[in-house]
Amino acid sequence: MRSDVPRKLQSAVKEFNSRDLEFVIHLGDLVDGNTTQEKIDSDFLAVSDELKQIQAPLYFALGNHCQKVTKSLLRSELSRLSEARAAPERGYYYSFSPTDNYRLVVLESNELNLREDCELIEERDEALQTIQGDHMRVVQNGGV
Repeated sequence: MRSDVPRKLQSAVKEFNSRDLEFVIHLGDLVDGNTTQEKIDSDFLAVSDELKQIQAPLYFALGNHCQKVTKSLLRSELSRLSEARAAPERGYYYSFSPTDNYRLVVLESNELNLREDCELIEERDEALQTIQGDHMRVVQNGGV
């Protein structure tokens, strides 16, 4: 984690809590994706601990770097933190209506990806064959 992240996150949480917000949504990349799994998970827990201080309902859209957090840790922490309570068996896509006037739809674009740890192995292999068959450049840094 970059050295300025904890200070900036603390400042953001303080600002959020000073306002009467209907909700807060984090738009991805809870971690930088450091070099070791231990560091990635440690950084994620530090960010998660700070996000617990937000008083408004909290929602998440996962970023591609979030794929690097140990899956069981990511799922358990986000389930505890998030108002959405996104069920792991359906992925982290959901919708919610913070007011009667609108609905937000959160898509999890990393569920099907080209990384080796993708849980949707058959779907990943099919997507990879399609991409290679179309002579498209294969990108390993996110969803398909």
